Amino acid sequence: KFIAQLKSGRQLTIHGSGANTRTFLHVQDAACAFDAVLHCGKDGECYNVGGKNEKSVLDLAADIMLMLGLESRQQELLHFVRDRDHNDTCYPITSAKLKALGW
Repeated sequence: KFIAQLKSGRQLTIHGSGANTRTFLHVQDAACAFDAVLHCGKDGECYNVGGKNEKSVLDLAADIMLMLGLESRQQELLHFVRDRDHNDTCYPITSAKLKALGW
């Protein structure tokens, strides 16, 4: 969403302080996880898909602006809004069960 906002000339929407952390996956990693579950998983089982690259939303925004050459405009491109109700600070999960399938 951040890249689309920047490419269309809009500010990045940051909920709360932006300190909440998330784990971000490349679409190919997500597709490989789905493929592992489809071909090796057991019916009725649940598998968590997550990575090891936990990063704050604010740090992710800064990284994207740096990659797009917009780091000097960081202050004007960040738009802070009220945090969403019940927005967790992080989502700690383990992908061990999925990794056991070969992911």
